Amino acid sequence: MEISTVVLDERGFVGDRRFMIVTPAPTPLLGSFGPKDATHRFLTQRQCPSLATVVATLDEKTLTLSSHRLSKNGSVSFSVVPTESSPRYRAGLWSDIVNVEDMGDVAAAFLQKILDQDESMPNETKGKVRLVRQSPDDGRIADAKYVPSSARSW
Repeated sequence: MEISTVVLDERGFVGDRRFMIVTPAPTPLLGSFGPKDATHRFLTQRQCPSLATVVATLDEKTLTLSSHRLSKNGSVSFSVVPTESSPRYRAGLWSDIVNVEDMGDVAAAFLQKILDQDESMPNETKGKVRLVRQSPDDGRIADAKYVPSSARSW
């Protein structure tokens, strides 16, 4: 898809890399998570190739997901504005831990239907995927070694 204009904010392209799919992290050896531990872990297209069939369209307050893998109810739309009661997690993202907000059961159920058809989906994650967005107050920024010097200032 060709884009003629983009909107930037302090995190880059508005809406880019703000959402991810997570699954619960394994319980630590000590039996419980500490206050700084990640309770969830991100899931990638490398682990579940069927994620490549999901098309996301974002406007100011609504995210629409669709996939040709679902003959009935092939798309779903929902608000990207979490409610006060939306679960919040600490999710592992590569070597970082980020604060995320759950996007709700509608999004999770839609993604789960697609991922459960994927033979590559790890068994321990079936029925447990959640769509989350990075919390606006989370301070994760890109590691400087991955950012070209031309992109480090306005």
